[in-house]
Amino acid sequence: MRKRLKPNKQDESLTDKKQRIIETATENPAWTYSEIADETDSSEGYVGEVHREYIEETIVPQDMDWSDVDEELYEKIVAGLEAREDVTDVEHKYDLSLSQGDSKEVDVAVWTESSRDEILTIIECKFHEDRIEQAVVSEVIRNVANSAANMAYIISRNGFQEGAISQAEDAGIALYTLKELEEDDAEGYIQRINFEVTVQPPNVVLRDMSVTPTIEEGSENRSVSVSAQEMLNKQLWDSDLNFRGQTLRDFLRKKCNCRDPGIYREHVDDIWVNIKG
Repeated sequence: MRKRLKPNKQDESLTDKKQRIIETATENPAWTYSEIADETDSSEGYVGEVHREYIEETIVPQDMDWSDVDEELYEKIVAGLEAREDVTDVEHKYDLSLSQGDSKEVDVAVWTESSRDEILTIIECKFHEDRIEQAVVSEVIRNVANSAANMAYIISRNGFQEGAISQAEDAGIALYTLKELEEDDAEGYIQRINFEVTVQPPNVVLRDMSVTPTIEEGSENRSVSVSAQEMLNKQLWDSDLNFRGQTLRDFLRKKCNCRDPGIYREHVDDIWVNIKG
């Protein structure tokens, strides 16, 4: 995890105490509020207030191991996953006002824009060893009904009990599982991998070439000299004098396509080439 001063707080004038707390927290991102409080001679509650107001946390996936994840980090991972382009704001540990006059702290709150108004989604994250029971779903349903929240869902580390699943479906509460991917989790899924490969044709050098002439009157002793480069670009014919749709270069490249580098000699029948008539 990395910590830094929030961009919108960089121009603020900070007291020496706040500055020291911020510096200690950013230089020691793994420290708890208690450890920062001891180092800066502050109360743990004050450190928490400064941390929440001034410090932005970033989770670095490549630096993480599932064994290092605890309940709070699990919530922050979910908050990070929700920070999409269409989201206007995400808040971890959001104080949700309830219609009875009190409030409820929810793990993650997400605001998105709609064509008419802003939509508030509340998320409960459960980092439990056991499957989530129905009582958790009931509480989330009550929170949505008695607040400005438009929708909600629950994320669990180890799934949900059948009663919780049934109640959530009836109330329109989405349920998700977020856990470490294991080998068995991929069974039954088809994965499509798209990739592009550029294959360069082999470089073919024509060393020498002998041609048997067609037998026509006066052609038996005729000698013709042609450069190798010119030969490579010659169109090939079949024995019925139809174009084969390839040059000698194309033919040789196809022959050499799967061969190791080296010198090869080919004897070819029934392919004709027109050399100066």
